[in-house]
Amino acid sequence: MTSWIDRRCAVMLALVNTVIAASAPYERVFAAEVQEQQGGPGAFEFVLAGMRRERDRLASGICSLEAIRRAEDGEEMRSQGTLVIDGDKVRYELTRPGWVVNPDTIEETGDGHAAAETMLGMHSLKLAYDGALISFWHSENNLITVDPKELDEEHRRIAQYFDIRGVVLYDPLSIQDGQSLKHQFERLERLSTLIGSDVTMEDDPIWVLRWTIPTEYFDNRWNLCVDVKSGFTPISLLCEDRPNKSFLEKRAQMIAELGDGPVPEGVAEQIKQGDEMLRVLQDDPEAWFLVYEKTANWEQRDGVWVPVSHEVRYGGERASQTSYTFRWGEINQPVDADTFSWTTFDLPEDVPVQYLCLENPRWIRPPRQQSGVAAHGPGPRRLIVAFAVTALALLAAYGAHWIVSRRLSV
Repeated sequence: MTSWIDRRCAVMLALVNTVIAASAPYERVFAAEVQEQQGGPGAFEFVLAGMRRERDRLASGICSLEAIRRAEDGEEMRSQGTLVIDGDKVRYELTRPGWVVNPDTIEETGDGHAAAETMLGMHSLKLAYDGALISFWHSENNLITVDPKELDEEHRRIAQYFDIRGVVLYDPLSIQDGQSLKHQFERLERLSTLIGSDVTMEDDPIWVLRWTIPTEYFDNRWNLCVDVKSGFTPISLLCEDRPNKSFLEKRAQMIAELGDGPVPEGVAEQIKQGDEMLRVLQDDPEAWFLVYEKTANWEQRDGVWVPVSHEVRYGGERASQTSYTFRWGEINQPVDADTFSWTTFDLPEDVPVQYLCLENPRWIRPPRQQSGVAAHGPGPRRLIVAFAVTALALLAAYGAHWIVSRRLSV
């Protein structure tokens, strides 16, 4: 059963997708431009152009990252990795918690394969893109694939990779969908064009971009805060909603249909969440409810603004918080081309490598033996270690899979 927070996030992204189908240091000319643009009709375009320009100034960089996800019950999950960017080229490595094969439960099935149960362990992945080839490896598959194509949404989605230069601009579902930073800017621009936006200055130099969009069951509101005097850095994105009349009618209908029968666990959670919303709205009819909030701290390194920490906080029944730390090394320095090749993956020499060209797929380094392990477990714990891993969501720490398990059409 899909929860209301699943519905809320899915509806918001579905609506957005329906509605939208290196310069001189800015401080030298900033004061005059701000005075001219503040509160004017071109204020949004001014902020958007500044964000684009400043993010492009981080042309290359090396950083390590650590993420700690804290659930409401105090449980912690830690992930860590490294990231290297050079223009469109990417090298991304991550280790995070996930379901792995329990070696003590492996049983031969008689057809050249084996079955096993899963247990909570650690996953590792390596992703490299050199501008023409995508190389990918995952610990549960232990196979390097080399794909001659651009780094597209499919591969970003598999690795749950996002462009760190726009860390606050990504909503959770944009990461799950593997969207690029370019897509985020285009989305903001088209939303402003088709829906309109409100741009205000709350505290100098923080400008706030606001959108409010009604949907079938909720009114949704986004607040994006940008520090226009510190490299046009996006410092927070707040997403809130509140139920409308249709929500109340649907809720009443759902309760009536249940009657005196048993209430499924998912439905009971929805009813409980609705009760809490109604209690709050009785005291404050103008109240809004947190869906998620993203914040980031930025520092200037070698004349370029880079994110050094990032937090994501979710509200509702899946309340949690994920904290990120980014430690930067070299910035805007030449990067060895081999960094973006599978040949520099720190893996044993017997790991097989396959070239996935559709016209001529072939083994670059064939496997010693081809067999698989089918891991049996309930529900989401079922894992099939097969030839490809395109169904795995590899960045649980970012929290996207805690928000949406499947989409709803509106």
